[in-house]
Amino acid sequence: CAALSTLDLRNFDTSNVDDMSTMFARCFKLESLDIRNFSKKNSALATGIFNNIGRDQTSGVKTKIYAKEALQAVLPAPPANFAEYVTVQ
Repeated sequence: CAALSTLDLRNFDTSNVDDMSTMFARCFKLESLDIRNFSKKNSALATGIFNNIGRDQTSGVKTKIYAKEALQAVLPAPPANFAEYVTVQ
């Protein structure tokens, strides 16, 4: 993940994932992350899911994390200096 610039996980089924901790923590160069269909209903852990995401952006543009509002409410906030949520339907 460290060298990826985009990651589209719209069709990723996370309904049976138990632990999302540090899932994207080392995605240093990520410009776009689409997790709009992620489910956190069976995952009690998401600590550090966005640690260091987008940290190595040379363009100064924040990583866009595309997610539904309900998911944003249950996940930790991304690091404000490097990433931001974009609300999708």
